[in-house]
Amino acid sequence: MTIFKKEADFEQAFIEVLIDKGWEREVLKNKTEADLLQNWANILFENNRQRDRLNDVPLTNGEMQQIMEQIKELKTLMPIS
Repeated sequence: MTIFKKEADFEQAFIEVLIDKGWEREVLKNKTEADLLQNWANILFENNRQRDRLNDVPLTNGEMQQIMEQIKELKTLMPIS
């Protein structure tokens, strides 16, 4: 196990692991909540754009709002049984 003396060294090692696992190095800096929600909507679209899911149609702001409302209603990220 690697022990890091500087936070910057840890961050760089973590980024390298993420890149190795397929992460793309588009870093979001100083973004607003709206920017982050749009980024998440873009990720959801890219991962679900198939014909039997989103049929190549991006989520609308209203649909993202519905997703956010459903998440806020949960006590945890795991559905309550």
